[in-house]
Amino acid sequence: MNKAVVISTLNTLLTLTRDGEADFNEAAGLVVNLKIQDLLRKAAGHCRDSAGELAKLIEQQGGDPEQGPSLAGAAHVAWTDLKSKIVGITDEEILDECLSSEETARSIFEEALAAPLPEEAKALVAKQYEGVKRHYELVRGLRSSFVYGRT
Repeated sequence: MNKAVVISTLNTLLTLTRDGEADFNEAAGLVVNLKIQDLLRKAAGHCRDSAGELAKLIEQQGGDPEQGPSLAGAAHVAWTDLKSKIVGITDEEILDECLSSEETARSIFEEALAAPLPEEAKALVAKQYEGVKRHYELVRGLRSSFVYGRT
């Protein structure tokens, strides 16, 4: 098992998780529905906690944890904010953005689970993948509530 590959894989997940935290915080700040705001802030908190776990594991593996969100993640947050100020954005559209981000996160976590990782890393990635799936289902359920008029 190549230690550099392990650290790179974990750093990819760390950056992705920090992007998720930023996305959820941005979304929570833009939605009008207070219940959705609260749920998105909680999801951001879960991402923050997960990022802390990944950073600690990267250090234990002898690596240096990446700092901050990715450039693409920061650009996405800025674009969403700009779009909301220029043309307006509904809660439904914000949830669409979150859903798209969570679909990407699921794919990246699935790739990481297929990578050769030490058992401790594999266990953490599997645990966090379950969290990503929960966030996906949460956002999908919130998004569906608009379709079925239950917000």
